[in-house]
Amino acid sequence: MPVKDPWFVGERAYAFSALLLTSHGELVVQQQRGTDDGIDLLVEVLKNGKRAMRVFGVQLKGCLSLPSLDETGDSFGSGNLGQAEYDLPVCAFLIDVKKNEGYFCWVVEPIVEDEEPSLERCREPRWKPLNAQALKIIVGRVAEWYDALRPVVKG
Repeated sequence: MPVKDPWFVGERAYAFSALLLTSHGELVVQQQRGTDDGIDLLVEVLKNGKRAMRVFGVQLKGCLSLPSLDETGDSFGSGNLGQAEYDLPVCAFLIDVKKNEGYFCWVVEPIVEDEEPSLERCREPRWKPLNAQALKIIVGRVAEWYDALRPVVKG
């Protein structure tokens, strides 16, 4: 029988993630409780300080000790990372709740090539440190994808 994490692990992973995300200033975070789609947070990227329906999902997992980047693999457990089909960008956050640090990887990555937006499902997670700089890159990629998806209407 697998060992269950202490009750506070999920709460602290959420708290750290929400703090990091909202410190960006252009994000609105909504916790998704009681859903079975694997998305724990819906994050909206504001455009010029206003809501614009540019959202991405976050799958969240807390741990008591963060593995090294070389050992992360599918840290969500035996292929569970990105099992559901998503029509929006989705990241996974792996959070060390003792040290308040973590890693992220794309589950469904927003791609823009030749001004054409697409979503690419992760086949093998490529974990990277989660910090303010990484968050800036995540938000930039999501905003760029939505902007390519919905070109500005000129009138």
